[in-house]
Amino acid sequence: MSIQLDGQGKQLPSNFPYKGQWILEGRIFLFHPESTTQLGGPQFTTIFHDTNGKWNLGFDAMQLGWALKMNSDDVFKANTARELILESAEDVPASIGGTHAKRYIFRIGDKIAPLTVEAGGASGTA
Repeated sequence: MSIQLDGQGKQLPSNFPYKGQWILEGRIFLFHPESTTQLGGPQFTTIFHDTNGKWNLGFDAMQLGWALKMNSDDVFKANTARELILESAEDVPASIGGTHAKRYIFRIGDKIAPLTVEAGGASGTA
């Protein structure tokens, strides 16, 4: 059973720092940066906190497309057509130094991409 994706395919607001579409409105979005160098190189995900402090998780359409073995334009088209399915989002053990992790399993047709996002690593100053 997949996750209901309210607002899927809607364009992100004009004041949003990324260009793209909602996967789950107000929480998960799909973005395609104007230039990978603009953000310091390719990035798989990004987190943006809105003015209320609520987090929004973004997936780079190029990277998600690579995981699904398709191009980013096709990922956007599938999202608009509500054919990009979020099968599950579950907590998993962190494995690369973070304090928590979540595995997202996306599907388009018969193509599946399990993606793990890890956060909360060590920080501080020396």
